[in-house]
Amino acid sequence: MEIALSVPLGTQQRLGQVLCSFITLAHWQLLIVMKYIGLLFILLVLSCQPPKPKSLLIYTRNGEGFVHDNIAASVEALEKLASENNYEVQLTDSPDFFTPENLKQIDCIIFSNSNN
Repeated sequence: MEIALSVPLGTQQRLGQVLCSFITLAHWQLLIVMKYIGLLFILLVLSCQPPKPKSLLIYTRNGEGFVHDNIAASVEALEKLASENNYEVQLTDSPDFFTPENLKQIDCIIFSNSNN
């Protein structure tokens, strides 16, 4: 026994258009999702980069008067700590270093056994 369904003319065409637009919509949604996944991947990769080292200035000026004999040892210890904690060290005993341009480049200053 056969059952015949009569479908109005043009219904198949409209059904095809709906199915086609659904597939197109699904593709657009997939494209948007893939775009966001790609963006998240890029952000993840960028966030895994090692941070830029901070800049540390060690100032050791000794003018007239008592001169500490432990300056070399303190500088060595501070340089070791700085390298372990991702700091770049600049060492100076010159007060001329303290200019606005130079200080903009420095994140931390340590006055190690300095006087005058």
